[in-house]
Amino acid sequence: MLHNFFFIRKLSLALNERLSGWKIGECFSQNKNELVIGFFQDQKQLYLRANLDPNTNLITFSEDFQRAKKNSVDLYPSLLDRVIDRVVQVPFDRSFYLELEGGDQLIFKLHGRRSNIIHRAVTDTVDLFRNKLATDLQVTPQTLARTVKLDATDAQGYTILRQVISKQYLDEDRTDHEVKALADRLMAADQFYIYQKPSRAPGVSLLPVDHTIAETKDPLEACNLLFRAFMQGYLFQSEKESIDKELEKQQQRAQHYIERNERELQSLRTKRSYEEVANIIMANLHQLPPNGGETELHDFYSDKPIKIKIRQGVTPQKHAENLYRKAKNQKIQLQKLQENIDLKLEQMASIEAIQAELRDIDDFKALRSFQKRHHVEKKSGQEDEANLPYKERIIQGYQVLIGKNAKANDELTLRHAKKDDLWLHARDVPGSHVVIRKPGKSNIPDLVIEKAAELAAYYSKRKSDSLCPVIVTPRKYVRKRKGAAAGEVIVDREEVVMVRPASG
Repeated sequence: MLHNFFFIRKLSLALNERLSGWKIGECFSQNKNELVIGFFQDQKQLYLRANLDPNTNLITFSEDFQRAKKNSVDLYPSLLDRVIDRVVQVPFDRSFYLELEGGDQLIFKLHGRRSNIIHRAVTDTVDLFRNKLATDLQVTPQTLARTVKLDATDAQGYTILRQVISKQYLDEDRTDHEVKALADRLMAADQFYIYQKPSRAPGVSLLPVDHTIAETKDPLEACNLLFRAFMQGYLFQSEKESIDKELEKQQQRAQHYIERNERELQSLRTKRSYEEVANIIMANLHQLPPNGGETELHDFYSDKPIKIKIRQGVTPQKHAENLYRKAKNQKIQLQKLQENIDLKLEQMASIEAIQAELRDIDDFKALRSFQKRHHVEKKSGQEDEANLPYKERIIQGYQVLIGKNAKANDELTLRHAKKDDLWLHARDVPGSHVVIRKPGKSNIPDLVIEKAAELAAYYSKRKSDSLCPVIVTPRKYVRKRKGAAAGEVIVDREEVVMVRPASG
């Protein structure tokens, strides 16, 4: 990105020329990790927008800024109407600071993922923009600065210089003399090249570079060009690709689900029918012992002998009755399997249509509308299961989410669950909230609901009960009362199923 000492030095010099004598008129935040500062002089104004999100870390400038009417918070009130004496570059560090009338300093520490903005008052009070970087309470321009004396005896100076120049410009084989010459070139450079290598985040260089997409002599404009390349190019494509990968995973999961169910369907269809065996028994009652045992009969379906084994103490009629019941369940199972396969085929066709729509999107506004319409999100590589408020299970291709604790239950139900997802919870006892993701408009199969209910029972205080009542309702009928304890919700409409607690 722009966080190279040589570029930041050019930027601070330009800001010193532009802002010396100006006042700070506004200082606010309307997005997490983003600070906006408005500078004013007479009728002129300049807004600095610092996005310190670890994945972005960019600064932009504009002569006008439309502040949001909602979710906007004023910050650093003691800075308002303070005059900027000068803008100072910290020697050989990726930092600069505004020195204000009266001696206060507003330090811009641009250290990649640990970037921060620090207000250090002359009274030694310190205010951090990113409070979680607590070690920044000790930061001053003096602690950040490094001294480099480039003479033949200053080995440490050349070591620091190599670090400052970075791999962007320097390979390991350069001699000290070549390092010094390169540093001089960078110090004297007055042109900025915005470049974008394939599948990489864009960057800014002070030397000509391959894959250049824009260039300028104004460091403030270079910041804006870099931000535009990052947001409209790299970040947009990254999010779009991430969403497409997630849709592709859904397709693969659906395909695997279909294949498993087709194997099970084929196995049931080739398996000997319970009804046929029951019919053979009922046609040969006179040949079977009344209280169980093993008998060989004629199978009039295959015209071959068949051995009929009945448990001791069970009459042939009772055994046939059990087989007829199993045959009925077998037919229901076959029907459900076929319904689930058809449902997944519909889901795959729907995902394919969504992917085709995604391919035609070419801007962030359309992408956000697409995400809202189809309830799809990009997957962050850092958001693994350990950081999520729920555990995930896949039941017959359906995503089932289980809250980890009371606080996580709230986050799962109120933030992650969609209104048409199914919500489950063991009735009248503490336990995990369980959510079944509902992909599309088709109903969730009863078997999936039953298995999820078993999980809700297992992750509750009824874990050891033989049977547990479990509430099942769409998420839209679940709400939280103001002031309620973590995990405590109100259910406006519910159905109850009885299940045996089971972990999977």
